[in-house]
Amino acid sequence: MVLVAGNLSLTSKVILIPTLSFTFIFGTIGNILVCIAILTNRKLKTATNGFILSLAIADLLVCDITVPIALIGLFQDPRPRAALLAGELALSGVSSSQIQLAVISIDRYRGIVYPDKPRLTWKEVKYIVPPLWLLAITETCLVVFNWPHDIRFALIHFYWFWFIATITIICYTLIWRNIVLHNQDVAGALRHLKQARIKKEKRAFIMIMLVVCCLLLCWSPAAIIYGIFLMQYTDKSVSDSMREPLNVLVAFGYFNSCINPFIYNLMNSTFRSTFRKILTNFCRRIRGRSLTKVSPIPVSSSSVQDVRRIAVNNQKDSSTT
Repeated sequence: MVLVAGNLSLTSKVILIPTLSFTFIFGTIGNILVCIAILTNRKLKTATNGFILSLAIADLLVCDITVPIALIGLFQDPRPRAALLAGELALSGVSSSQIQLAVISIDRYRGIVYPDKPRLTWKEVKYIVPPLWLLAITETCLVVFNWPHDIRFALIHFYWFWFIATITIICYTLIWRNIVLHNQDVAGALRHLKQARIKKEKRAFIMIMLVVCCLLLCWSPAAIIYGIFLMQYTDKSVSDSMREPLNVLVAFGYFNSCINPFIYNLMNSTFRSTFRKILTNFCRRIRGRSLTKVSPIPVSSSSVQDVRRIAVNNQKDSSTT
């Protein structure tokens, strides 16, 4: 799902330019804050946040590589090769994010259904994330190296998106079902023993569910139109009419890369306080540098004595009058 070639109307450019610019600015700042927060705060070094760190890196790739090239490509037709490759890079990030969110959903399911069993750890996530990225890149490469010969290979993105989305939705449906059953069935001492753990899992569940919902809401319209566009690619009258709305929907999908930091700030107090601390320290450093640039005026001892003499003379003159 990349920005496709085609002459865009002024209306589409008016929509795309602010959307992509906003994504670039706030996505870059927000995801850098997420990375710094997780790497510098020990409380945030959990298994779930290990995946969140990887999601932030994927979003940074979209915001800092794909989006700027997409902005430049809006004013060029046909679309430059770099724009197509940057779009495929974005899809690697989106695919990786989807897979990791699916893994998080499976881990959350285990935490809700079997709260007494051990969970994934920060160290284990370090070994899980690279293979997930490799899987996402492999899926993208299948499309990149084959779609110029057969456009049907581009449908791999379409089927892959909905396959991972279905797994994630099923997992979160089961999680919600077990939360409801827990609240209804578990009672007495067993309820009190597991209540704190379940409450913690529910908070994390809601935050990650919001991330999943935003990803699906932002990318599903583009995925649907993208699939129809490819299936009707041989019919020029149909495919050409779909190019412009597809561009707008893909840009809306890119917009998802700047949403997650706002969710973490809203739903997690540790993220919120860490963000505030990072920004405060940054502002202090900037202020300190600006103050050091203003060098103080040197004052010699002779000038101080001259000032004192003038003050004494003024006092004598005032007394005589």
